[in-house]
Amino acid sequence: MKSALLAFLLAGPAAAGDHALPPPPPLGSRVDYSADVVEFDGEKSTLHLSGDVVLKTFQTKESTVTIKGEDLWIDTERRAGRSVRPLFIDDGVSAVYGESGEFDFAKRTSRLLRSSTGVGDWRIHAREAQLYGDRRMTFRGADFTSCDRVPPDYRFRASSVRVVPKKYVLAKNTVFYLGRAPVFYTPIFYRSLNPNPRLRWRFQPGYDRR
Repeated sequence: MKSALLAFLLAGPAAAGDHALPPPPPLGSRVDYSADVVEFDGEKSTLHLSGDVVLKTFQTKESTVTIKGEDLWIDTERRAGRSVRPLFIDDGVSAVYGESGEFDFAKRTSRLLRSSTGVGDWRIHAREAQLYGDRRMTFRGADFTSCDRVPPDYRFRASSVRVVPKKYVLAKNTVFYLGRAPVFYTPIFYRSLNPNPRLRWRFQPGYDRR
């Protein structure tokens, strides 16, 4: 069943296809969705989408974010949503998977737990990912590598990784591993994502107190 969610307002409890839509919302607040089952609780202002859910937010004329999952709950008053099941967020430049997460349409941010993504030649797996409206991404407790093997021959482990698509990857408190063996530590790791960079790699040697 397909429906269109406009301004996050519905007349009352409904199943997909049997409710009347409200007047069109102001520019920038449009959200479209499709789902097998749609339930709306007017008292709690909660919309529940389940089964093959695809939700698209039109943030600007040039920016559309697509969220896919199997079970999404949306607070229509706060203009925010969550899922305790896997979901996938694609902003047209980057795509991030999470085993669960939450998103805020008004602030244009998302937070995914046990997340994974690909950035250029790099694969990143992290405890937590934070996505922003300007397409920046921050990963915490992250492993990342450009090795195609599974498991990878080498990897980096960092307390945080910041990604600006098509510009750079910046990691902090990074340990380089060959296989399972730690080889060296660097406070700062920088990798350009520009196809024609002046500076492709940068390491800043250092040590910690351990």
